[in-house]
Amino acid sequence: MLPQTRFSDWTEFGYASFYKRYVGGLQALAQRYFRCDRAEAEALAHEFIAEQLLVQEGGLLQRYDPSRRFRNYLVTAFLNHCRRALRRPQPEPLEGELSSDERDDPAFNLLHQEAERLRLRVREAVEAARSSILEGGGKLAPVERAYLELKWPLDPKQPARSDREIGELLAERGLLESKTPAGRVRASARVGEKVGGVLLARLRALLEEDYRRHLPEAELSRETTLSLRAIVHVLSWDEVEG
Repeated sequence: MLPQTRFSDWTEFGYASFYKRYVGGLQALAQRYFRCDRAEAEALAHEFIAEQLLVQEGGLLQRYDPSRRFRNYLVTAFLNHCRRALRRPQPEPLEGELSSDERDDPAFNLLHQEAERLRLRVREAVEAARSSILEGGGKLAPVERAYLELKWPLDPKQPARSDREIGELLAERGLLESKTPAGRVRASARVGEKVGGVLLARLRALLEEDYRRHLPEAELSRETTLSLRAIVHVLSWDEVEG
């Protein structure tokens, strides 16, 4: 259905070569897996290739990871395109040689990359607020200060620590008196609530400073509230993922 592919043999010719090699196979895939008639399948194939050609980042040819199988990558991306265009599920499972997982879809990878960039930006903001609080001394109790230091590893690629993990670390330092694991989790969560309030207040102050500097015409309260909500959402997602 699709030709055997050595990706490096023809990609220098871009989508013109891609079109010649794959348009017929893509049409056949649409007919095979979505029961499309010939005209509909042809439209899906041409729409898919045009969409990839016009993507600013270069489309699937630019985003392809050569360590993966190109045919699997292409099939996954195209059939996901068909699902979106036709608004219906794929009625049949892929045959063995074409089966792959969602990571082979360039759209999935692009979304994942955008999410990771957003997560790292949020972690930068949190680190700026945390450093500001710790360097300024503040009114944090020793256990609260330790919690703030422990919650987010310095390496932004590492996820936030859970209250269970922090509870154990605080107990090792003699900062929690709870005798049971469950008690340490509850105590750590209570400390986390207090620290979270302090951190959000500092984040709001930093956001307001930033908006005044770069967007003086912005509606300060509204913009900072929206930004804080986004930050809280990403941090919650980050902790669940970890």
